[in-house]
Amino acid sequence: MQALVGADLFCGYGVGRLGEVRLSHLQFEDDTLIIGEKSWLNVRSMRAVLLLFEEVSELKVNFHKSLLTGVNVSDTWLSKAASVMNCRTGSITFVYLGLPIGGDVWKLIFWKPVIDRIVAHLSSWNNKFLSFGGRLILLKFVMPSLLFTFFPFSRLPHDHVHDKWRWLLDPIHGYSVRGTYHLLTTSAEPMGRSTIDDVWHKQIPSKVSLFAWCLLRNGHPTKDSLLRRRVLQPNDNLCVGGCGDAETMDHLFLGCGIFGIIWFLVWQWLRISSVSFGVLRDHFVQFPHMAGMPRFSHSFLKVIWLDYVYVI
Repeated sequence: MQALVGADLFCGYGVGRLGEVRLSHLQFEDDTLIIGEKSWLNVRSMRAVLLLFEEVSELKVNFHKSLLTGVNVSDTWLSKAASVMNCRTGSITFVYLGLPIGGDVWKLIFWKPVIDRIVAHLSSWNNKFLSFGGRLILLKFVMPSLLFTFFPFSRLPHDHVHDKWRWLLDPIHGYSVRGTYHLLTTSAEPMGRSTIDDVWHKQIPSKVSLFAWCLLRNGHPTKDSLLRRRVLQPNDNLCVGGCGDAETMDHLFLGCGIFGIIWFLVWQWLRISSVSFGVLRDHFVQFPHMAGMPRFSHSFLKVIWLDYVYVI
């Protein structure tokens, strides 16, 4: 396709006010869209390049499953072009990779076929019995095609749920993009990638990464969290380890004399002298870099950190 465009044998479709960006084709795994202006030269070139692809790759293009769709093109011309391509004609709107193409994405009815497909596909699932890892796999399956649509209904850890309602229920201005941007950029606690997203490690099981992801977001039901949610009484907040201190996430995994001692044993095992950080996020960021360890060991130390918090 690039050679055809370079030789002026195929004219792609211009995008932009002056058509400064030219699209000739888009590829998605084993699906390909060829995009160009209405002309017989483009039709003959499309036919030729697909036949050449068959010769080079020793694969067969299924022309009978392919569609030729026109935008502001007469049905008569389109039918003649489709006969040359030996394919069927399509129309706007059509479904591509499970998503409708050519409709109004701002209308809820546009997304109804997609939602119906998801509901039908998952109707036999009962995610109450799925492990954390199973729920993560389910989340990865659903979210890529419905990221924008489904985000408002996602389950978030408690502190982020509080922030979400703060955006939605502003009594003066209501919800606004500007207000959300201001909230995110002026938050006292930075949401850096290195703190949260690095828990997704290829050498770590999904259930461990998901556990750590919730841990760094203070999303696990420790007693201080349950106390804030009024699940526990004010005097029922002592650490489950029996050390006598209040049970917070940082205390339970770092400062507790029962559970926190594990980090001292880890340092002994690694033959490293270090000072423990009192905040989990700082501990996660600094642990792979402690004692000036070489760069190649950082990933190894990160694996150790993720494994040990899961063990605790």
